[in-house]
Amino acid sequence: MTVVHFSTFQTFLVVGISACFDNPNIITVLATNSNDEKPNWSNYGASDVDIGAPGKNIFSCLRYNDYEFKSGTSMAAPYVAGACALLLSIDPSLTATEIKNILLKTVDPIPALADYCVSGGRLNLNHAAQAALNHWIETDPWESTIERMQSNTGPDKQRKDINVEFDATDLSPGTYEADISILFSNEVIGSSRKSGTVRIPVTLTVVE
Repeated sequence: MTVVHFSTFQTFLVVGISACFDNPNIITVLATNSNDEKPNWSNYGASDVDIGAPGKNIFSCLRYNDYEFKSGTSMAAPYVAGACALLLSIDPSLTATEIKNILLKTVDPIPALADYCVSGGRLNLNHAAQAALNHWIETDPWESTIERMQSNTGPDKQRKDINVEFDATDLSPGTYEADISILFSNEVIGSSRKSGTVRIPVTLTVVE
């Protein structure tokens, strides 16, 4: 599998224009600015465009050893193409579909993009890389926030259900380990506020 910016349908294709072709190997990218908003010149489509990536005022290479700030979906698409290449370097067994699914499920959800692309978010390479390292375990949602609710009648609490799924498809026999991380901040413990991380170790054993 080859990762490219613009090419043919025989490769993994990342484009910066509206997807007019029915091909699962296409990732269509819209541009975002520094405020995680879609510029008025960018493509968009709630069911046609997949993901957002930075494309406004990107410091870019020019000919003759020069540099310049450029804007366009042609600035945004290479971010996603590079992300595809990184995920493939982490796990060369990943298929085009798996890479696309990882990128779309690990975005930073951006309310301003909710109606403009399938994922409703902007590329998050750190989340995508973590998912590629442990693609045999999936959580739904991938990331979520629980806000403390104030109550005068009992403990302050809010519940969030997380579904965890294991997929041993194509895994070789052996033991696989990962962590599910729960971060908390401004938690009142005694007379002070604490922040930290609770890690839940997860082990998957695959037998022949």
